Amino acid sequence: MAMSLNEITGNGPSRLDPPKNPPQSLRVSSDGHLDSIEQDPAFTAKSVNGKPIGIPLCAITTSRGFRADSSISTPRNKKRRHARSFDELGFVAASDNDELEDIQFLLSDDENEGRSDGKSSGPMLAIFRPWVVKSLKSSHARPTIRNLKEVLDIQSKTPIHELGWFIDAELIDNFYQWIVELHSFDPETPLAKDMKAAGVTSVVLEIRFGKDYPHSPPFVRVIRPRFLPFTQGGGGHVTAGGAMCMELLTNSGWSAVSSIESVLLQVRMAMMNPEPKPARLESQQKSIQRDYGIWEAIDAYKRACAQHGWQVPPDFGDFANNGGDSRILM
Repeated sequence: MAMSLNEITGNGPSRLDPPKNPPQSLRVSSDGHLDSIEQDPAFTAKSVNGKPIGIPLCAITTSRGFRADSSISTPRNKKRRHARSFDELGFVAASDNDELEDIQFLLSDDENEGRSDGKSSGPMLAIFRPWVVKSLKSSHARPTIRNLKEVLDIQSKTPIHELGWFIDAELIDNFYQWIVELHSFDPETPLAKDMKAAGVTSVVLEIRFGKDYPHSPPFVRVIRPRFLPFTQGGGGHVTAGGAMCMELLTNSGWSAVSSIESVLLQVRMAMMNPEPKPARLESQQKSIQRDYGIWEAIDAYKRACAQHGWQVPPDFGDFANNGGDSRILM
């Protein structure tokens, strides 16, 4: 048995024009009652006269068809059901002409569905680096990340003997703390001769960045080998604690536009500079090469700033707490 919607509501005109499209058929149960959808009593659909209006079952045929299809137990449907549900996505308006596959496309999680990348589809493995969250607390790390990419790019394009410095990315597990090796010094300099005698091939530096970088300078210190102190005839702008004694690396001489590449170049040149005195190693014996500690470097830096009247960066206290002492295997 088929009935028109106007016959149900009883609000139609006395004479009906022939419909352009045949009316949809409504299923009626054997007892003569129209199959309708149970509504929420608090939100029942009503007519303009305030009377409740029943919602025929066919009104949500498309929606139920989608739900029925989604209930089929397939790996793809299981993934989609875990990822998001119909209720979580909210109401999706669909016209009477919408096909089932159109609705599935609207609710699809994969915008590139159907495209092949030539690789077999396997389980997704999470790529997780626990330290990233700790070292990237805020946007403070962005300048150091950018600088690291820049210097590594320069390093990859420049012959190592011409560059004079080397950064092993595997030794950097914190963007605020870098390990750098200076090498290939002028063989005629006292420092290069001492290094050759001691069997040392590079000077290992540590660079630490504070929260105010690049508006405040990084802290640059030598880790190994130990240099001869100024009081014993040493030089090369290396303090007794291993910190670099350079106005460039204080608030008095630092510029926010300075690049790390230029800093490394100037530090390397300062070590080879014979004025006021050339840098020398504390010991030329291969078996006696010691490291500098972070605390003696911090104290030496403060003393050098006080002696020359240079301004200590306001975030200098961060350097002592940024990752603890350096531990490298070389």
